[in-house]
Amino acid sequence: MLLASPAVPASAAGLAAPPAAPAAQTVSVTAHPTTRGAISPFSNPLDITCTFTIGIPSVGSGTVHAGAAATCTYDRDGSPANVQFLDLEEHLWVNGGSILDSRISTPSNSPSANTFVFAACQHGTWTNEASLGVTFPAGYNPQTASAGSAVNADIVHCPGDPPSCAISCPGSGGGAEPAVQAREPEPQPAARPISYAR
Repeated sequence: MLLASPAVPASAAGLAAPPAAPAAQTVSVTAHPTTRGAISPFSNPLDITCTFTIGIPSVGSGTVHAGAAATCTYDRDGSPANVQFLDLEEHLWVNGGSILDSRISTPSNSPSANTFVFAACQHGTWTNEASLGVTFPAGYNPQTASAGSAVNADIVHCPGDPPSCAISCPGSGGGAEPAVQAREPEPQPAARPISYAR
């Protein structure tokens, strides 16, 4: 069973403000015990759900970074559930171009896998795409399952950008002023009480 929540644009320092709060992309795959084969060391077989989360690209320390994680648990009590194999792959790129960073995590007999990708900050639409393959223990149906998704974020400010050009700046050869500028507030004079002479 695959369940996916809709992708939501990112919003944080250096990101365009969306109409709703940001959220990571989350997908789940579930396997059910059958009557065949060794199911688990427990007397009562349990469904296993692997929850797969793809993080929103965000800015920090001069880079755009994102992560992906998968955690498998028994549905009944939420305790960790080891699966035979996890294959987590994550890719990061900007403006639909070449992949700037990739990571793979392939643990076996484990309940979890994690990856982290990053690249030098630049303005544009960043995409964090990840896929997960799961091989469940013997006696579960399905025996294997996979899921994949992506989340985007518009990065409009990188560390080192001039404060008055947080959204866009004219090119070095000149050009029109940007339509929207973020400027640092002007210094304000200290407030003084007003006294009236009589």
